[in-house]
Amino acid sequence: MVKSPKTTGRKNGRPQPGRPVSKLGKQPRKLAEECAASGGKLLNRRKLEREIAERRGLRVFLCSPFVHLETTPKALFNKRSGEHRFYQTYFPRATMTNDLKLILGHGFREAAMAGVGPMEALHLVAAHLLRADEFIMTEKPDKSVHRSSLVKVVCLFS
Repeated sequence: MVKSPKTTGRKNGRPQPGRPVSKLGKQPRKLAEECAASGGKLLNRRKLEREIAERRGLRVFLCSPFVHLETTPKALFNKRSGEHRFYQTYFPRATMTNDLKLILGHGFREAAMAGVGPMEALHLVAAHLLRADEFIMTEKPDKSVHRSSLVKVVCLFS
């Protein structure tokens, strides 16, 4: 889907024992130094990593809370443990907006104005609220979701 930053603690292909590595591939101390260099803003770790990733031009995972609801329970019900483990890793690292009242209000307007489906409208609004550059999905370019002007919609398989 989207390339993620380096996540391994390896040097010359060998694991480095006892050296914690963040999802950006840097030790937490380095992240703190970069935070201090950026004006000393006090941010939680997720916000700090997102800010640094944006500054470096790396992709950041953004997610609608509805994607979590659409995927995780289904994997649990169908006993797909590998898929569920993936979601347990992915969703805590993704940046999500949880302002449901705002998402629902704007989603209703987007569905009415652009004619997109209700769930797509909610996902698009969440992406817009998170200031996403792209909304990546598998819907073909002739589908209604591509009529939205909230976020640039990118089709993976076109």
